[in-house]
This record gives sequence, C-alpha cells and structure tokens, in this order.
Amino acid sequence: MRTGLPWPLDWQRHHWVLADLADTEAGGSLPDIQPGVLFEGRSEKWLARQRKAHTWAQLSAVQQERLGGLGVTPDKPVPPR
Repeated sequence: MRTGLPWPLDWQRHHWVLADLADTEAGGSLPDIQPGVLFEGRSEKWLARQRKAHTWAQLSAVQQERLGGLGVTPDKPVPPR
C-alpha cells in the first residue's frame, strides 16, 4: 500500500493519533502524556523516541514541522561528563 508520503505508515498513524489528541483544528495543544500511558493502543514510548535528539535529527524537515505543530520539540542533548 503506497501512501504518497516518504515516511512509514506507522509514523503517520502515531502522528495522526497525537494530532487528534491535541485537536489542532480547534487550536488545542497536546496534553502531557505520562510514561506508561497508552492512547489508541499506542504507547507514549513512540513520542519519547521521536523527541530524542538522535531520532529527531533523522526525521525529515516536514516530520519535524508536523511534530512541532503539536508542540513536540526535541529533548536537549545531555552534556558529556
């Protein structure tokens, strides 16, 4: 099945669920999703993974923009010891 977008369908599904939670069409923002919370059968782990600096850097500019539109930003890198 081809979706027309250059990233995986699974990524699109997770993003869609987050956008639905944020209700961006009504100007809402993404609620704080605590560890262990499942939404639409998906874990907050996906969201946490997207925020990691290494993963964020691998996302396309459009994916970063879409997440940013939900108020999602990358975690700040941990400084070396």
